[in-house]
Amino acid sequence: MFERLLALRYIKAQKRHSFFTVCSIAVALALVTLLFIAFSTYMGIRRDAAYYEKPYHFKLMQLTEEEFAQLETNPDFTSCERITEADGSLSAAIMINTYHEDFGLYINTIFPDKYLYSDLKETYKEDLIDVNFELVELDRLDFASKYYAVYRLALFFIFIIFFVLALRLMIDTAFEISSKERERQYGILQCTGAAPGQIVRIITWEGLFLSIVGIPVGILLGLGLSFGVFQAIRSSGVAEAFFTAEEITAVMKLHCSPLLLVLGAVTGLVWVMISAYGTGMRIIRMSPIQAISNRENKIRKVRRFSLLGLLFGWKGMLAARNNRRQTKRFVVTVMSLTVSILLVASFSLVLRQAFAAFEKTVEVLDLDYDFGVNIKVDPADPLSYKEGLGLIRESGYFDIDTFTKTQLAYIPFDEDSEPLFCLLLYYPEETFDSHFIGGSPVPYETLTEQGSYLITHPTNFTEQSLADVLKKYTQFDVVVQGRTLVTDDAYNAMTAEEQAQVEDYVFDDPVTGEHALLYRYLTEWTAATLPVGGSAPAAKTDAQAKKFFGVSHDYSNMLLLAGTLDAYENGAYAYAGSYGSLINSDGTENIRLVLRDDSTYEEAKAFLLAHDDVFELDEDFFGDLRKGRTTVGAIQIGFGFLSVLIGLIAIVNMVNTISTGMLNRKHELAALQCIGMTQGQLRAMTVIECLQYALTSGIAATVTIEVLFLEMYLFLKVIGLEEVFGEIIHFTEPLPLIWISAAVVFLAAAAASFIPLQRMQKDSLTDQLRCVE
Repeated sequence: MFERLLALRYIKAQKRHSFFTVCSIAVALALVTLLFIAFSTYMGIRRDAAYYEKPYHFKLMQLTEEEFAQLETNPDFTSCERITEADGSLSAAIMINTYHEDFGLYINTIFPDKYLYSDLKETYKEDLIDVNFELVELDRLDFASKYYAVYRLALFFIFIIFFVLALRLMIDTAFEISSKERERQYGILQCTGAAPGQIVRIITWEGLFLSIVGIPVGILLGLGLSFGVFQAIRSSGVAEAFFTAEEITAVMKLHCSPLLLVLGAVTGLVWVMISAYGTGMRIIRMSPIQAISNRENKIRKVRRFSLLGLLFGWKGMLAARNNRRQTKRFVVTVMSLTVSILLVASFSLVLRQAFAAFEKTVEVLDLDYDFGVNIKVDPADPLSYKEGLGLIRESGYFDIDTFTKTQLAYIPFDEDSEPLFCLLLYYPEETFDSHFIGGSPVPYETLTEQGSYLITHPTNFTEQSLADVLKKYTQFDVVVQGRTLVTDDAYNAMTAEEQAQVEDYVFDDPVTGEHALLYRYLTEWTAATLPVGGSAPAAKTDAQAKKFFGVSHDYSNMLLLAGTLDAYENGAYAYAGSYGSLINSDGTENIRLVLRDDSTYEEAKAFLLAHDDVFELDEDFFGDLRKGRTTVGAIQIGFGFLSVLIGLIAIVNMVNTISTGMLNRKHELAALQCIGMTQGQLRAMTVIECLQYALTSGIAATVTIEVLFLEMYLFLKVIGLEEVFGEIIHFTEPLPLIWISAAVVFLAAAAASFIPLQRMQKDSLTDQLRCVE
């Protein structure tokens, strides 16, 4: 009773102390609530998305009317929806409401004679049952899903604990400063008979009473912030990148779990009580005499000179001494501000660098196109790709990024010399010029009419080297390789000697290891004379050449000749009785596409999927990159709010520190005015004190982040990543963010000083000198 009474009286008597402490608790709880609601919303959206895709826990198929009637009466089922499939068969989409330790064994009890689940192989009969495994897991309907739910929550809570520990330095300032100003009172209480345990209980009761106000306010603030963050993330386009319009309405909702809110409130309360208890334990370690005399506030050694004194004269010297008298308070506040500035700058920089690295990776991996499409072709007709290519051109949705027909040829020399292999690359008119540095020196139409080729090579082959080859050769007599498809009937009609010349194209399944014979073919060589129309170094190594020879192939003994796709279609040797291409011998031709208008993405993708008899959509990089970019954008928004909250926590504590310090120096400031200090000089001194906070935290943050950047730079250099991505670390990049943050700190500190000063000026100097805070 005694401890609670003193705690309540202090809270009422020191309203400003109490207000700032409640603000610290509320802001901290708002951050914790925001994180818990973010976790709850993420899990809720996952659950709703799983349900939207398959609105059932499992679907039983191939049912009779009697079996469906039996399912409808099952008490374990929340719903049993009748579905008539396209083939006329009867199915039931079922939602269950009960927990089962082994879900598969439970499924078998529904219709035991059907053996819907094999316990030995842990597999379901896919023709009779379709299980929505993700929905079962997220609804925690079996032991494994409950285990994973606890596992996820434990991992998240570990993150929360570490995050709280990282921020505790900032929040503890409120209790530290509050108790620091009352050390003399606690010393007097101990001298009059109060036990050390009672002192600790006074502070812990105070923390509990302040939490009763601060925690609900923090939770409400967290709910408001969560709604704001959710709306900002949703407006960033992340929902449109992952879901259709119908799914957004059904899936993208803010989820608030009461259990998680209670868990967040308990976490905050425990956090506050630990801070209060730790502060009380620090106080009782002091002797009553030391607490009463408050010797820690006395300057043991006066410095004649200081940096602030040299810069600002006697006002700067007084400001430096004022901060030095309360060394621990000054250090704790500066450390809190430094950590906040570092976190704000680091979040922004890390996300910016991650986004830049993401874009650079796309460029390095040559993924800067929107769709990779396989045009289905007839192996017996090398020109069958023209139907798919024509559809793409006529659709109006796409520009061609890369399409290449490729043939292998060799230039025969005398019997003692190895033949020179060359690769014939045929490009369409739309992309022809882009394959060469500076464009093609010979117009596409001219090369088509002449049936001629450009000598080309990767960029390490200089223009002079190309010119030397061009002087020596105006044409090449080559032998072009082709393939003739051999049907099963033709193969069976062959003699044993003829069959020995036939080769098999076999597909090895990487999963099962099974070998599948796709087709048989004969390799043919057709003599041809290829006129040379000019030379041009390649802008980049051709993707098809990479696919054929491998990325690390040495091209020094390989001649690359670039021709036009129209010339390929007009050249008899290119496809007479043969496949015409070795590289795309799997029945498809790959083409890379770029959207003409990004807003037509959904329509363009639907166009490709609608023509599934002509196309296979192999790569959807536009969708993947849009998801990646919008996810990064959403994360940037989320971390932007997080940075604001972290900075707000630090500023609240700094304001608490400075304003409390000003109020407790009320009689001292009045004494300075009595001996001649003007109000302007008093304000100047306090501004310099605030400047010391801002400069010290800014310098500390700058040094820390530059050291971290140096370590990162050395690490990246050791692993060779900078050679791939170029210059990643920019040492000057964080400086503007740090010093803008330091300027905000200075302005907040100045406001925290001027407000109590202004209120003090309303009292006479006599009243200020009589003040006992």
